[in-house]
Amino acid sequence: MQVQPWPQEQFAPQPHERFVAALRGAAAGWQPQVQVSPGQAAQARFSAEAGETARRHGCAARVEKTWFVDRTPFDEVLVRRVLAAAVDLGYSHMPWVSGAGHDAAYVSRLCPTAMIFVPSIGGRSHVEVESTCWEDCEAGCNVLLRCMLQSAMEPAQG
Repeated sequence: MQVQPWPQEQFAPQPHERFVAALRGAAAGWQPQVQVSPGQAAQARFSAEAGETARRHGCAARVEKTWFVDRTPFDEVLVRRVLAAAVDLGYSHMPWVSGAGHDAAYVSRLCPTAMIFVPSIGGRSHVEVESTCWEDCEAGCNVLLRCMLQSAMEPAQG
């Protein structure tokens, strides 16, 4: 979330504030054929909450969608394989929804895809100060290697 005063004049009262939000979320059992996706539902809820908050504080709110990428479902077999590898190797793990325009969103159109995330120091991601300790990088690589070896041992399909 970013907050930007507008207009950007130093030492002047700011009549407007601009908030930039990236909304991500998951819905259990979500299926692509359903009319409203989790991303669209999150946007509707965000708009409603922003309007209600503005009314409570006697001001106006306008929510404008400038970009939208819906959630890319990953291959369930590979997702379970990543989880199993993390468990087998004794690493902490948690489910994570990725809705950014990662390469995997495009690769998943061609072949089964999953992603492995490792923690960033302080939880900072996609910013200049993002950093990850080498031990966490090593853990992610170990999970990836285990998944690749298991996939290589499967009989060819097709």
